[in-house]
Amino acid sequence: GDVLLRGRSRARLSVAVGRSFACLAIWAIVELRPDYAPRFVLRVVEPNRDPTTLPRARRQLAEYVREGVLTTETLLGVMQRHDINPALRRQNPPAAVESFREDIDVEVYQNYFLEERTAAEAPRSARLVLSYHAKHPELALAVTRELGQLVVEREQRARKLQAERALVDAETTLER
Repeated sequence: GDVLLRGRSRARLSVAVGRSFACLAIWAIVELRPDYAPRFVLRVVEPNRDPTTLPRARRQLAEYVREGVLTTETLLGVMQRHDINPALRRQNPPAAVESFREDIDVEVYQNYFLEERTAAEAPRSARLVLSYHAKHPELALAVTRELGQLVVEREQRARKLQAERALVDAETTLER
């Protein structure tokens, strides 16, 4: 009873304290909500051919994806399509891309490309995992899917180019 009477006599102070706690609670809910990071898992397999005729498999698969597939230009396109960090993207694109890269994880596990293989053995493989961290689950999922699709498309183009080169080499050999 006594606390209630003191609260009524200091109404402004009580309202100010109440508002402060409400603002603190809202800030905590917004800032401390969890990050979402869905995982896009790819199994990378080398072609089933004689390993002595293949170019050396990329031993540093994660670096290849980070530097060769997820280029600055590619990442700027992803950021634009998903409206990620528009203000920084307009003011300082390299800083925006670097900030975006910090939210992307590229992991490789079960990497059998590190082992040598003979022509009689099965093709080597590795697991590649991509994920994008975001506060909004829909954004995290959409960006993660797009990053995974970029890797798939890049590898499909590389394999097609490799097959076309092999065909040209075979036709040249046949003509000789």
